[in-house]
Amino acid sequence: MAAWRTYGLAHGLTKSLSVPLPTSTGAPLGALNLYSISAAKLTQDDHDAAVVFAAQAAGAVMVAIRLAEQAELLDQLERALESRAVINQAKGVVMAQEHCTADQAFAILRTASQRRNTKLRDLARAIVTRVGIPDPGSSDDNPGSRG
Repeated sequence: MAAWRTYGLAHGLTKSLSVPLPTSTGAPLGALNLYSISAAKLTQDDHDAAVVFAAQAAGAVMVAIRLAEQAELLDQLERALESRAVINQAKGVVMAQEHCTADQAFAILRTASQRRNTKLRDLARAIVTRVGIPDPGSSDDNPGSRG
């Protein structure tokens, strides 16, 4: 702390004011740190204005965090749907080759995935690629985009 004070003073900083960025949980999100090169004393009005601004800044940061979380969740859901589609296609291939039910085909895929230490979706993608079924996650399988 003393090193920071010495550094600040050497660069003309004479005052600082730090206020927490509040959240609804009571745990601060961070802090708003204000620095001054003025010799004038920081007033209660300065502090009150900083508290109001910190609350507004915290609200904006929380909205940004929620938007980022929602975008990540959407991405995860899209990947899950793509994985499900390719797994269902692979189940169909196994059902046709092994003359078995959907549950039996899934058990075969799951066992093969475990034995090979491979993710089920990766195994399924390899199977559907091998038999020439277009990958549901690629844009190449959209008939309207072919020329």
